[in-house]
Amino acid sequence: MTIKIPRNGLIILSGFLALYCFHRDVPLDFSMLWKGGVLGIIYILAICIPKRSTVIPYLVILWGVLESGVAFLQKMHWLESNHHAFDVTGTFGNPGPLGGLTAVSFTLTLAGIYKAINLKQHILVKITYAMTGLIIAAGLILSESRAAWLGVIVAVMWSMSQIHSFPHLIHKKKYVFLSVFIIIGIILCGLYSIRPQSADGRIFIWYNTVRMIADYPLWGTGTGGWLANYMYYQGDFFINHPDSIYQMLADDVIYPYNEYLLVIAEHGLAGWLFLFCLFYEICKNGTMAENKYLMPSLMVFLIFCFFSYPMHIFRLQVLFICILALWQRPCKGRFSLPSWIICIPLLLVSVLSFLLYRKSFSDGTSLYSYTCYNLELLEHYAEIEKENSLKFWKQYSQVYPNSKLYLEMGERWEEKGVLAKAEECYLTSSYMVPQFLNPQYKLFKIYCVRKDTLSAIKIGNHILKQKYKKVGTKTLRIKAEVVESLNRLNKNIDSVYNK
Repeated sequence: MTIKIPRNGLIILSGFLALYCFHRDVPLDFSMLWKGGVLGIIYILAICIPKRSTVIPYLVILWGVLESGVAFLQKMHWLESNHHAFDVTGTFGNPGPLGGLTAVSFTLTLAGIYKAINLKQHILVKITYAMTGLIIAAGLILSESRAAWLGVIVAVMWSMSQIHSFPHLIHKKKYVFLSVFIIIGIILCGLYSIRPQSADGRIFIWYNTVRMIADYPLWGTGTGGWLANYMYYQGDFFINHPDSIYQMLADDVIYPYNEYLLVIAEHGLAGWLFLFCLFYEICKNGTMAENKYLMPSLMVFLIFCFFSYPMHIFRLQVLFICILALWQRPCKGRFSLPSWIICIPLLLVSVLSFLLYRKSFSDGTSLYSYTCYNLELLEHYAEIEKENSLKFWKQYSQVYPNSKLYLEMGERWEEKGVLAKAEECYLTSSYMVPQFLNPQYKLFKIYCVRKDTLSAIKIGNHILKQKYKKVGTKTLRIKAEVVESLNRLNKNIDSVYNK
């Protein structure tokens, strides 16, 4: 079967792949190439499906219905959630991706209703779409994803502006845009007020990401650079702002919660140009008849990317690929290629990469040199070779440094009796996330062992004054131990002065 690839799309894709593969901060992980290969194969197969403009939306809507059903069962406590802090997650690890999927499914359902009305389809079709939309809307509400809600609201407002029943608005564009701006501002304030701490946490992450962009404005850090550098920026912030209110919000961060900032942080001006070309192609082709039905769903996904991390979730990547496959392109300026020319290399790469990934779990560390940038496998290697775990944790820190990792490394150094290295790791851990008590407690114990009284008293007082988000029995026990040790140290100091 022959596939037709738009010339402009091929240029944009080639440019992005060149940036992704050759402009890197962390080398390519061969054990995970299968995901990219599978996405490419899914795209080829999707555009080869007969009547894909009908089949794929049905499948995505069905997917949304099933996820909403799981969410409802979790809310009723008939199924367990996949996250200890949330009652509802669907089949995902937390409710954010559930919100993104149900939002896209919901707008596709609304597009189906609108199309059914325009084409004057049977009343049962309209009722089926309406009932399906209600089910998915329930899943969307249960997800409590503000980014998904915002995407749906903006997409619905855009869709309403395209309805020809309001021609008088065309002559009042200034007032329409002003009204839309005010409405969206009110909506944003309302969504912010639902969970202000969560929103403030994301703003803090964006702030540090912008600092990274300012340091690498032209070419960025390279692929993988955001994850490899972000926690150092967060630690540096707290070193310079020890009394910041963001201490109560900080945590180990693995996502930037803004896919556009991520591209700019890792690829600088080149990444910005890629985004600009992508949006230009979308807007240019969005005027085609069939694309008008798809635009709300694509708009939801792109807005969701502003506040979440859908491109880090494989299933949502598949969803995005399906939307792109549905997007109609002009007949002019397209290359024609047999599908097997693309599918066979992608399939070969995917199979070899997946075999490497699976084999790494059963062959000890023999394949370490090929998989030394896979975080999951590095954790596995550190677990099966505990005596050499520091080697793997050091490599892990090149890919994703974080507070808990440096705490783990500090404990390994302490076991080996190298207290200077342990102290360095504990300090780094405590700077990255000041809310974590364990690194500070470990430092306190090291200073007590060294008989570094002044440092022990300083950090001991800090532990006692520090406010923590969660205060459990462990925190109370540590504080009680610190108080007892401080009293003993103060008595020793008093006895020295009395002599």
